Amino acid sequence: MRIVLAATLIAALAPTPATAIADACPPAPAGHAHCLAKVRAAGHDGYGPADLRSAYNLPATGGADQTVAVVDAGDDPNAEADLAVYRSAYGLPACTIANGCFRKVNQRGSADPLPDDQGWAIEIALDIQMVSAACPSCRVLLVEADDASFANLATAVNTAVRLGATEVSNSYGAPEQNGMQDFQAAYGHPGVAVLASSGDEGYGIPSVPAVFPTVVAVGGTSLRRAGNGWT
Repeated sequence: MRIVLAATLIAALAPTPATAIADACPPAPAGHAHCLAKVRAAGHDGYGPADLRSAYNLPATGGADQTVAVVDAGDDPNAEADLAVYRSAYGLPACTIANGCFRKVNQRGSADPLPDDQGWAIEIALDIQMVSAACPSCRVLLVEADDASFANLATAVNTAVRLGATEVSNSYGAPEQNGMQDFQAAYGHPGVAVLASSGDEGYGIPSVPAVFPTVVAVGGTSLRRAGNGWT
């Protein structure tokens, strides 16, 4: 049975006062997406891979035939190093460029040159680590768009699919607005699960690209232990 996974799907926050959370990425101008990662000041140690697999009833094995692509804006120069620390800390097998598990490319599919830092490093680190938590055997493909414009992000999604992604995670969005339909085709690839965040703030203005009919829209959730299970 195929495992459909994406960082967008499983990155859940434990409940905490709103004052303890801040946006991880800078504000986005018109025509650009905003990453949806949050920074928690204090109050929770977070959940590890075993917690997340338990909460979402994910298998402990499988996924070696899959490549989960993470599309983000700009370069995180420490992505591979931080991923190595995360996986080592939780006893997960190494996932590196050298062993073929991890790959980082620009929106054209080349490892060089990579784009400038766009302030999305925390989002990038979160995304690739959550893929690792959910599916330690999956290959991780990080596609870095030149910036957070929807034109460049759409190009990055198409590149991810061209390079063999079986799932594409997009943890970003912007309020639905005129002109966004021009990028819809990039988020529809038969046979590839394309997921996008629908936001962390509850019901409101529909978010692009989550609003597109070919996308699995994943809502912001809270996750807490409840007895021997989860809620």
